[in-house]
This record gives sequence, structure tokens and C-alpha cells, in this order.
Amino acid sequence: MKRSVLVGGEAGRGTDKTAALIGEIFSSCGYYCFIYRDYGSFIKGGHNFSVVTVSSDPVFSHEENFDVIVALDDVALRKHIKFLKPDGLIFVNNGDRKPTGNIISVGADEFAARKNIKRSFGNNVFIGAVLKSFGLDWHSGWKILSKQFSKFDAVVAREALKKGYGAWNDKRFWFKPRLQKLRLSTGNQAAARAAVESGLELCFAYPITPATGFVDELRQGNRVVVHQPEDEIAAINNSLGATFGGAMTAVATSGEGAALMAESFSLAAMSELPLVLYWAERLGPSTGVPTYTSQGDLKFALNIGHGEFPRVVVAPGDADEAYNRTAEAFYLAYKYRLPVVILTDKHLAESYYNFKPSPFLVRPEKFLTASGADYKSYAVTRNGVSPRLAPGQNQVVRVTSYEHDEEGLTTEDPKTIVAMDAKRWKKRKFLEGEIAKLQPYRVYGKGKNLIVGWGSVKGAIIDALRELPDYSFLQITYVAPFPVDKVKKIMRKARKTILVENNSTGLLGQVIKEKTGIEIGDKILKNGGRPFTADEIVKRLKAINRHE
Repeated sequence: MKRSVLVGGEAGRGTDKTAALIGEIFSSCGYYCFIYRDYGSFIKGGHNFSVVTVSSDPVFSHEENFDVIVALDDVALRKHIKFLKPDGLIFVNNGDRKPTGNIISVGADEFAARKNIKRSFGNNVFIGAVLKSFGLDWHSGWKILSKQFSKFDAVVAREALKKGYGAWNDKRFWFKPRLQKLRLSTGNQAAARAAVESGLELCFAYPITPATGFVDELRQGNRVVVHQPEDEIAAINNSLGATFGGAMTAVATSGEGAALMAESFSLAAMSELPLVLYWAERLGPSTGVPTYTSQGDLKFALNIGHGEFPRVVVAPGDADEAYNRTAEAFYLAYKYRLPVVILTDKHLAESYYNFKPSPFLVRPEKFLTASGADYKSYAVTRNGVSPRLAPGQNQVVRVTSYEHDEEGLTTEDPKTIVAMDAKRWKKRKFLEGEIAKLQPYRVYGKGKNLIVGWGSVKGAIIDALRELPDYSFLQITYVAPFPVDKVKKIMRKARKTILVENNSTGLLGQVIKEKTGIEIGDKILKNGGRPFTADEIVKRLKAINRHE
């Protein structure tokens, strides 16, 4: 059983919060949820909406048509009524409107005015009406809502919930509570939690959508110091400076900010200072469309910086992966002394997933060595990783942007240049060996035809596979270093291969061709700022099949 609830209204009306509370209530009742957020670049005004998909089975994407529409204003009603399913319901705000057909008035604004509270507070009336439509007891909602308010506000919230619950009597969809209790998390929240549990001490970031949610989540506790410098250049340089001093740090940004960080990304590589860059893509180029999603930065992340050096680029596909891959990023950055990019996008970063943290496969730490009399900042070793000291241990510790010898002294001697470049590249072999144990790719399904994708498209593809028994899905998570041999082997066995990406030109397909020599002819691409739905993927696959 699967149903969808759309909550729509102008910016500032609490659309996202209302949807998140509905999702939390259903999750607490044992149902799987996914919440998609759609909003413009407005503080107030414009039109926002969120879609809560509720299912008795795991769900990872949203639907295009809705069983319930919560119209916080008339704009929401006009824009979305055409997407209402035949047996669907619409809850509206006008307290004087009599119930007509499938449109039910709950009088939320009237309630807010009578109680002299914010209109957004009246959204709790709508939550009560939604609970009634699904046959859930209003107490199920109150268990969640009661945790959101002060003692005084809780009295009014309880009254609002009961008013909406009693606004009508048709329990149309009948969802009975289940024994399991699930929790919701955005990709940003899951990654931030993993960063804290990895030992993060300092995060440097200049505000930018959609990475700001990651930074805001870090601010919720006292274990991480979050600093906003004057710009993105300062952010990454502050991070490198604090890492040199012995701290575990991170930087968060989007593509526009990463463009300013390119020089210092190379500085991290040459100085061999660990760098973790949480990079949440949005639609570009330039300012682009700031609050909408895209997978357009893949090759930028793979090539950011000047010169040649090893790096890691990992692209999680949902909140669970954002959690585990973030821990792996800190582990690899600090163990191998190199830059690591965690590449997400707006859809993954800000959508809500059911989330249950699993134990990390690796144990992140700073990998600082003990002081020794013969310490060299860039000692040549078997695996290319020099022991790292923080300053202040009675040893001279050097870092430099210039090419250098083992002591960290600058050099222009060609033999030393070649030797130090080879030292840095030694890391790649050992990196590849470690990453091979971390499932750098995954295959879902058993069909002989193959869908290939990365990042946030995972959710819609996984849901689409239920209607595509002849297909399997190859998800590539570690794009650098790229699992060449395994990917080549899987793709060569496929009867037919289709690339699915949320960009204009199929960037992962280009990387696959470069690395394996295999070109994927059939592509399903989308770059209007909105993510795929499962139904869309199924329809477009069937269209490809009809034309063959």
C-alpha cells in the first residue's frame, strides 16, 4: 500500500515543517516515508510544496499524483488539483466553505485568528485532518507534536490537532499502526551526524544552498565548532590551517563555492593536508537555480584543482549512504593525507529518508604519529603516506604549497620533483585496495538489462525496479578511484545498458567511456531542476524499448 500527501503554500507558511511532521507521525506508526521538497528562492511569497510518500514497504522516491492535497492557500489548490487521484481528498483553509465532493474545509486560518497565533501554527489543524483520512488515532500525532512545543503552546497545538481530526468523518485510506518505529533524516542530517561521530571538531563554511543544512545540523550540538568566514576561499584555507594544527575539520559548499576553492584544493594535495569537502550540487552554471537539483558537477569534482594528484570522490545515493560514506571520507582523507569530496545534490541533501544508522565499516581518526628524533614531514614510504605530526611536539613540522623534498624544504631539482610526485601517486594503489572493501559499487535486481546511475537517482531507480523485472541497477558510488575492472565486467554481461542521470550530457557515461572504453548509447537524462520519479523512469524506458 502506498499513498502520497502534498502540502503546498507560500514560503513562510511552514510547508516543509508540516510535511516533516506528517512524515514523522507515519514513521512513528511503522510506515516507510519519503519526503520531497520543492521550493523557490523566496523568504516569503512564491509557492512551495512538499510531497510525503507513505508506504507499507520501503520507499525512496516521490509520486507525481496525490491521494491527499493539503492546500494552505488557493494557489496550492489551483496548481495541484489536476494531479489529484480519482479517489483523492483536498483539505482547504476557508472555514466558511461547506464540504463539497472531495474538497473539505478545516478552518485552520479561522482557528489561528481566534487563538491569536501565527497562521503557520494553524497547520496543526491540517495534520489532524490528514490523520483522520488515514484512519490513524489523533493520539498518534500528538505523541510527535507534543515534543515540538513549549508547555503553553502544546495546549493550543493539541486543540488544533483535535479540531482538524473532527472536521469530517470519512476514514478513507485506513492505515493501521504497525509495531516497528522508523525515523526520518535528510541526507544533510545523516552526513552531519556521521561527521560528528567521526570526530569532527571544526567546520568552516560560507552559507550556500543546499549545503547549509549540513552546517546547520552541526550547530545543533556543542561538539563541533562551526565558523563562517568572509568567503569560500577563507573557509577552505581556515580548514587546512586548523588541520595542520592537529584538528579534524571539514568544509561545506556547493558548486559555486567549490569554484572559489579550486586553488586551495590543490594546496591540500601538495601539502598533503587532509581535506574533507562536503559538496552539495545545485542547478547551474553560475548562480543557476539555487534551490533546485542537478548532477552537473561530477566532472568538476573529478578535476577540480590544477596539476595532477590523487583524490577521492564518493557520491552517496540516500541518507543511509550519506551517513556511512561520510565516515569513510574522513577515514580516507586523514589516513592517506589527501582531499576527499563527498558529492551530494539538493535532492539527496534535503529530502527526508527513513534512516537507521549502521556501524561504520572503518574507524575514522586523525592518524597522527608520535614524535620522533628523525621526523620528516614528507618522508618517502612504501605506500606514499608520510607519518604526520601536529606542531608543538618538539619537532619541526613543515607544510608548503611549493614542491619540496622529504624535509619539506622547497626544491626545483628534477629528480626530487619526480620522486615526490611518485610518492604522492603511490597512495592510489593502496586507496583502491581499501575502497574495494567498502562496496564502491552495488548491483540491485537480477534482470539481464542494466540501468547505470549514481547519486540521488538511486531512489527513483530502486522504486522503478519493482515494475521492471527484466532490469537490474548498477550504482557507482566511488567515482574516484573508479572501480574499472568490476564495472567493465558487469556492463559486458548486460544484454542492454541504459544510463540515468540528472544532468544534460550524461557525465557518468563520459567517465565510464574514458575508464572502460564502453559507450552507453541509450540515455535517460533530465536537467530541469526536478528529480526523477519512478513512474517517469518506467515510462521513458518503455519508450526506448518501443523505438528499438
